[in-house]
Amino acid sequence: PLWRDFHTASVIDGFMYIFGGRSDQMGQVGDEHLFHTTQDLYDDTLMALNLSTGVWTRPDVKENGVRPGGRRSHSTWVYEGNMYMFGGYLGTANIHYNELYCFNPRTCSWSIIDVRGIYPTARRRHCSVVANKKVFLFGGTMPNPSTCQSASSPNVYAGVASTSGLSDLADLHVLDFAPTLKTLSMRKLLHGLKVPSADMYSTLQNDIPADIRYEMYCQVTPNTVTGHGGVRNDQSG
Repeated sequence: PLWRDFHTASVIDGFMYIFGGRSDQMGQVGDEHLFHTTQDLYDDTLMALNLSTGVWTRPDVKENGVRPGGRRSHSTWVYEGNMYMFGGYLGTANIHYNELYCFNPRTCSWSIIDVRGIYPTARRRHCSVVANKKVFLFGGTMPNPSTCQSASSPNVYAGVASTSGLSDLADLHVLDFAPTLKTLSMRKLLHGLKVPSADMYSTLQNDIPADIRYEMYCQVTPNTVTGHGGVRNDQSG
């Protein structure tokens, strides 16, 4: 692979798959002169390292019209033999993404996953962790909402250069690969609920059991780890 930073590496069945990251059109000029110019290069080639033989290969990805473009500071995770990818940033166009892609190594093809619920906003520098058939996606940065504009689709935002920079995010999103009937029922109730979240626990005490009310309350209540300010100057890096 091209030398790079801000890429991802995911291991499936003895192969490590590398995607994305930032390179430089000028290449790498020796270990004693490592640097980045302003000519960033975003490679969209998927590479695989055989962890048994130590040999790099370039998977022959099927051209089915669904393929992620180059990006950096995205996140990937592995679930049931597939690699999933969310978000990222294309510096050459100053665009943040929030599509959810899936790479199937058995068919060697990409697909876009259409999930239910509210998508996380477009972002980079977030983290994604798999636990108990769920993916917990937290944090990252995105263009300050007051200075970004919609791009080619509702899921893509193009940051407009401004002194307000990026917004630091402290929101938690959960992608449930195998939702239970209880989870689906809670989501249905929350969708049609008119009660403010702060009053949910007490207002619904005669309608819903306490443990379920508490779970619903947690799903709609902001966390307490949000930093002060919420916006910082950062147009590069």
